[in-house]
Amino acid sequence: MRRTYAWAGACALLILAVVLVAVLATRDDEDTGGLTATSTTSGAVVTSPYDFTEADAPVEISRFADAKFISLTVATPAGVKSYLLAHDSAGFATLIAALAGARKTADRTTTSGRTGAAEGEKAGTGEEAIGSSLTVVMADRTTYTFAFDVAGDVIVRGSQTWRLQSDLKTLVERATAE
Repeated sequence: MRRTYAWAGACALLILAVVLVAVLATRDDEDTGGLTATSTTSGAVVTSPYDFTEADAPVEISRFADAKFISLTVATPAGVKSYLLAHDSAGFATLIAALAGARKTADRTTTSGRTGAAEGEKAGTGEEAIGSSLTVVMADRTTYTFAFDVAGDVIVRGSQTWRLQSDLKTLVERATAE
């Protein structure tokens, strides 16, 4: 019986020692402000075959018929809504056909009085307001993102503007009603 008490006492002391070490180890971290995360840029960037990449190349709207899907972000008075249009949906086909018929313009001013530069050139700075956008995602995960203005029937990407021959507001409403 004495052996049992000795064995239990040794186990209790071992457990107490482990808890004490754990408390002291975390206490040191708390004294220095807790655990901190640091980031460095010297390491290699890890990418995944599932990452999306925004295209830098000039836009070839004729290639969009081969896209996998379209992502629409629509700014409304009630807030921002997001829609996914699959390749086999009617909304996808209608928007792709409208994009294919768009003509590139030199005039960046839309009929609503806003300029394409105000909507498209600040994209990605983190300071821009969330607005309506259309992103075409290709099979190789390359994306083409455009700001759009339904009142002006235009889509804008960087310094490029295209005027659609169709009523963009009606196209977006039909595509998002599915």
